[in-house]
Amino acid sequence: MIRQKDYIDGAFKEIATFQCAYDEIREAHNIPENWDERDAEEAEIDHHIKQAFRQAHREMVGAGCITSGNMEYLEQYGIHIQTATRLIADYIASEDEMIVKGQMPTVAHLYAFLDRMAETFHDAHKTVMQRIGIKELVKEEFLYLEKK
Repeated sequence: MIRQKDYIDGAFKEIATFQCAYDEIREAHNIPENWDERDAEEAEIDHHIKQAFRQAHREMVGAGCITSGNMEYLEQYGIHIQTATRLIADYIASEDEMIVKGQMPTVAHLYAFLDRMAETFHDAHKTVMQRIGIKELVKEEFLYLEKK
């Protein structure tokens, strides 16, 4: 019994740690306390755009080009591959200029670039949806929604 109490106490401490981290993340990103599935679905679009650009950036830095898998990923979210290639190439060039001047780009620079890409292309997937005949990506009648 005493030994089990230690495990239970440890589990409560771990839950408290995760709850604190959740609260800090929610606060840092202005996520409302009563977020619901619609909010999560909207955020997922931006996540995928950032991830597609992150992966494409890595490929361009590492190999000089974007592979077909990431080209497909970008296109699924309505982003033309040549547009993405130009934007990433310009970003890489600006970071290279910083390095030449003795300034070291940080991951914060990358995050800012990814945030700009998500803002710029947030609705680009709607062109793809229209092309294949989908009117709505998220059907509200199938979501768990909080009363706001």
